[in-house]
Amino acid sequence: MGFVQAISDGILTAFIPLLEVRPEFRGQGTGRRLVLHLMAQLDHLYAVDLSCDDALTPIYERLGFTPGRAMTQRRYGRQSGWDG
Repeated sequence: MGFVQAISDGILTAFIPLLEVRPEFRGQGTGRRLVLHLMAQLDHLYAVDLSCDDALTPIYERLGFTPGRAMTQRRYGRQSGWDG
């Protein structure tokens, strides 16, 4: 189906670097369920941050995130994890 991960100090903050849902499960609420499950585990923290492409902002807003500023660098040729 998919996975989501967080990097956290366990005390104050966490960062969600990746949410991945297999194409055949997209549009069925899989990503939403994964993020909500993760957020329940991070509920004790002061801040949970993530950065995303503009097209994904509305999805994360529906999950309670608010837009902020982030600096990113993307190498889309390596998006699959390979040096293609």
